[in-house]
Amino acid sequence: MMAEIDCAKDDGPDSEPIIDDQQPEADHGLEAKGNKTESACCELVRAELEHATDKLKALEAKLEVVNNELEREVQRRCDLEQRFTEEAKRSTDQIEELIAKSDQDDAKLQELKKKFELYSHETSSMIENFTTNREVLTSQLLDPRQENDYLFGKYMGKSRDLQN
Repeated sequence: MMAEIDCAKDDGPDSEPIIDDQQPEADHGLEAKGNKTESACCELVRAELEHATDKLKALEAKLEVVNNELEREVQRRCDLEQRFTEEAKRSTDQIEELIAKSDQDDAKLQELKKKFELYSHETSSMIENFTTNREVLTSQLLDPRQENDYLFGKYMGKSRDLQN
């Protein structure tokens, strides 16, 4: 029978395997040969274990880097979302202000239109009244002109007669 080797205990790559000494002395020659094979096997397993451990550490480091990048990206996205939300609120507030100003301007425009219509009507009425008054005055001035022309003609006639 071969001695059992404890490969579970890892004291480093140069440590010797622990041999179970309960084997008979007669098998000791075979045991030395088997011990070297088992020792080489243990060394191979240890090397593979160390390689896997190194790989695991590298992957853990890579995972930590990726997690850090992910955290930064999440923070960046949160910041962008917050800025977007703030900008959207500012834009909404500006739109509300512009709508209120537009409504006020529309109300002022309607008021000005009403005033324009009122003043336009009053002005038209005044112009019509002035036109009527002018026509009346013109007709009133016509009679004295005709009478003046008649008298002037008469005066000129007498004046000619007196000169002749």
